[in-house]
Amino acid sequence: MIAVVLAFALLFGLAEFTAISNLLVLPAYYELLGIGAATPWPLLVAGVVIPPLFFGLALLAGRRCVAVFDRALILAVALAATHALALSAVSFASAIQPAIG
Repeated sequence: MIAVVLAFALLFGLAEFTAISNLLVLPAYYELLGIGAATPWPLLVAGVVIPPLFFGLALLAGRRCVAVFDRALILAVALAATHALALSAVSFASAIQPAIG
C-alpha cells in the first residue's frame, strides 16, 4: 500500500516540478518576446497548486480503501485529472496570448 502511494507521490511530484518550472521560466520568456504583460499568472499559480491539492484529495478519498487497487485507481484518476487540467491550461494560455510577430 505504501509503495503505491509513494509511486504516485513521485508522479505528482513530477507534475509539480513541471508547474514550478513554468512559473519560474515562462515570465522571463514572455518578457524576452516582448509580451511580458500577457503572462498568464492565474494559470501558472493554479498549475502549482493543483498537483498537491489533487494528491491530498485523492489520499483523503482513498483513506478507507482496504484494497490496493482501489486506492491506486483513485490516485490514477486524480493524476489524470491533474495532467488534463495542466494541458487545458497550456491550450488556454496559447489561445489568449497575443500574436507574436
